[in-house]
Amino acid sequence: MVSEKEPFPIICIGQMKAGTTWLYELFRYFTDIWRAPVKELHFLDVYGQVGATTIDQRLNFDVNRGNQAFLGLSEAIWRPELNALVDQFDALKGYPLCEATITELKWWRVFLFGDRDWSWYDELFRWPSPKSFVDITPTYDACPDEIISLLSQKMPHVRIIFLLRNPLSRLVSHFCWGNKHKEPVAKLISDWKLFQKLLNGRDVDYGVRCSFEGMLAHSSSNENLKKWVNHIPENRIFVGFLDDIVNHQDEFISSLADFLVSGFVLPSGGFLPPVNSTDKPVQVDSRVIEWLADWSEREARALNHYFGVLPQWWAQDIARLRGTLGNNIMEWDYKGFAPPNLPFSSGVLSYRT
Repeated sequence: MVSEKEPFPIICIGQMKAGTTWLYELFRYFTDIWRAPVKELHFLDVYGQVGATTIDQRLNFDVNRGNQAFLGLSEAIWRPELNALVDQFDALKGYPLCEATITELKWWRVFLFGDRDWSWYDELFRWPSPKSFVDITPTYDACPDEIISLLSQKMPHVRIIFLLRNPLSRLVSHFCWGNKHKEPVAKLISDWKLFQKLLNGRDVDYGVRCSFEGMLAHSSSNENLKKWVNHIPENRIFVGFLDDIVNHQDEFISSLADFLVSGFVLPSGGFLPPVNSTDKPVQVDSRVIEWLADWSEREARALNHYFGVLPQWWAQDIARLRGTLGNNIMEWDYKGFAPPNLPFSSGVLSYRT
């Protein structure tokens, strides 16, 4: 990996439910990286579909549901008031005023009111200079080839962070999330008849079908990784495993800091936010789990070419679980983390190929 003194774009492309929220919290402690107030910018995954938007549309689209702090900003600050506030802060530059506050307010002005095109996206990365800027949007993992190719042309020095998780535990966690937010797709995991109708292409709610297909697409890390490697040099792709975040946190942070050419300051309390602590047991039909286990085992085995030990353990663990399933409804809480004694696997992609 070539060290760079100039700031460079950093994009975390997922997966969903694989530690991206933990990573977002982590970035506040990196010395040469600026973490925006908005975790997910959702630019690449809907490129060409959104265009210029109103302030309320942009906040509701770009900021995930439930993020009341930013939705509250939409209600509390109107465009003229924010512009006036930025101008007032800018006029006070040189007085005892925090530079970080000015930077953040100006970034908000670009984010909220700029035309949502490549120039807008590029400006979001350049504004915090001389620090690098990070966009953490898990759904970028399944971007089509043409968007990844365009990104490589527009941002040739971009560095990519790809977080991966055991495919089966990622799917179960996604269902738990859907159940928590009362998403219709969540009922699939406990309704074998409905799940069969979906598999057989019969009449199932279009939104449920699309959501489930999206869940599989964002779990297809093997195919998604191949697309990104086709356009981004391997030495600019860091692959991190949720298992390592759980079991080897210090080593994970050190390896990531080396990749990003950045220092890291441990928080005063010495502890970092927990990983996926909100996942709770969910009611499942074990026949649905068996189908998901079959799909996940194939996915884990396909990743062996890149990663070896860890995906191999995933496949073995999934196969073991599949053999214990019956034909009944049960409460299930499957984390799927590798044991602590498994070797550390996260790092720059070229280390393992």
